[in-house]
Parts: sequence; C-alpha cells; structure tokens
Amino acid sequence: MTFKAKIEGIDHIRTVLQELPKSTEKRAVRDAMIDSADVFVNDAVARVPVREGRLRDSIIKTWRIIKSQERGTKKPGKDGARAFVGPNYSRTAASSKGYAPHGHLVEYGTGPRYTKAGAYRGETPAQPYMRPAFDTQKGTFIRNFSGALLELIDKALKRLRKKQAKGKR
Repeated sequence: MTFKAKIEGIDHIRTVLQELPKSTEKRAVRDAMIDSADVFVNDAVARVPVREGRLRDSIIKTWRIIKSQERGTKKPGKDGARAFVGPNYSRTAASSKGYAPHGHLVEYGTGPRYTKAGAYRGETPAQPYMRPAFDTQKGTFIRNFSGALLELIDKALKRLRKKQAKGKR
C-alpha cells in the first residue's frame, strides 16, 4: 500500500533543505520515516492474530525493499524515499526479526482451496491487522514524521555549518 502525504507548514524547510547535499536530504527523510513508523508497527503487533507468534514477531520497519514487496508499486524519483512496514518476507541473515511468508494470507484471507486431485482443503477468512493499523495511526505518523524530520535536518545543518566553518565542504 502506498501512502503519500502533504505536510502543511513545512514549506519553510524547503529552502533549508536546499543547503544540504541531496544524499543528506534523502537520508534525513528516510530516517525520519523509519523513526516515525513505530506507531504502525506497535498497532499492527497489537492487532495481529496470534497462534504461534511468528507473524507477530516478524513485523518490521525498514527502508530496504525486496523484489516481492516492490511489485506493483511505483519507484520513488531521485529525490523520493520510501519505507516498508509489515511482515518480514526475507530470509536473509541480515534480517533481525522473524520470517513470516504467510502475512498476506492472514491480512486478506483465502478463497476455497483444493488439491490437484480435487480434495477440499478449506478457506481462511481475512483478519486484517496492517490496514487497520495504517488507518488509525496515519495522523500520528505524520505528526511524528514532521518532528523527526525537523530534528534530523537541524542536526544535518549543524554538521554542515561546522564543516564549513573549518573550511571543508
């Protein structure tokens, strides 16, 4: 699910952002998104149905997007940034949380399932946990993001001015 937001009252930051290198600007936006995404993670963890806890334990926030998560989404432009919040579908050793490739089946449910021989194997009703978390927490996320972004930009500007004062760029 793609989420775009326009933050009111942040226009004055655009001029400040122009002082920063593009990579620093992009990193600040990405880091602010990740820092603020805790509200989605916490709400989803509270809502997810628990049998063994693997799905609950797999809910992560990251800026790294794997190919299966990328399908059907639009890549951000050079100046854009994106983050992922949801069940971990990656088995890499780098992932610090559990692995739950069945997250989408719980969120959306399944229709009737049959074997190749025609035997009925049941169906699973939808038990949404990510969408309700998103719907209820997006306002909090935007407020948190605004504050985190302002803080990160302020730190980056202080570092930049300190370097400039020393005669470096």
